[in-house]
Amino acid sequence: MLTVNLEYGIGNTGTTESCVTLGSYEEAREFAHKALDEILEAVKAGEEADNGIIRIWDDESKGALINDLWIWEALK
Repeated sequence: MLTVNLEYGIGNTGTTESCVTLGSYEEAREFAHKALDEILEAVKAGEEADNGIIRIWDDESKGALINDLWIWEALK
């Protein structure tokens, strides 16, 4: 299972944050892509994006971010 955390601000709507755990890589990818598409459509329509962050981690990694896992594996 993967957890996807999104934090971003669009125009005057304030900050949006969500954290969702999904059962597969495909579901996590679809969720993150859909969110990114929605943000980019708002920007295309003239809204101002502020500080967008997407974090993804594997729940079996005990909370480590996927990038941190890759670096740790590379150092072995």
